[in-house]
Amino acid sequence: MAIKPTEQIWKDYWLIFDVVCESLISRELIEIVDKLKDAQLYVNGLTDGWFEFYTRLESIIDVDKGLFNDYELNNLLNLKDCLHNVLHKR
Repeated sequence: MAIKPTEQIWKDYWLIFDVVCESLISRELIEIVDKLKDAQLYVNGLTDGWFEFYTRLESIIDVDKGLFNDYELNNLLNLKDCLHNVLHKR
């Protein structure tokens, strides 16, 4: 089954994701950006890909929590929570 919230919701979601990545790049935390971008590759429009992305995002947040500034961490937690709500809406 595919996940189908509105197109604008996903545009906003990925915009925030990209802004966090840009912030991390500006602080030379490229390794974390690479992990986030690798996790993003699992998103294929199918529910299983979104679940894999969610699991990897959650792991990145847990493992690298001490490296994020408040802005980055809050945005990543919001992205995680948003996706959790979509995935468990059924």
